[in-house]
Amino acid sequence: MAVFEAVQVNLWCDDVERCAAFFRSLGMPEKFRFPSDGEPHQVEVEAAGVRIGFSSARVGSELFGIATTPGE
Repeated sequence: MAVFEAVQVNLWCDDVERCAAFFRSLGMPEKFRFPSDGEPHQVEVEAAGVRIGFSSARVGSELFGIATTPGE
């Protein structure tokens, strides 16, 4: 039987900072931010062993050619 030690979910966002700020307001501490200054391309928060990553849909599309569609 597989044992999971960590779980991560990644979400594409139009406004990474706004998405992360909402989860930080719920008490989930920020664990990762890139870049560390300026508009973030990726922010991750964590609680109860679950990490949620918020990735910039624009950056995913422009830099990596990934077809991204942020949720509404």
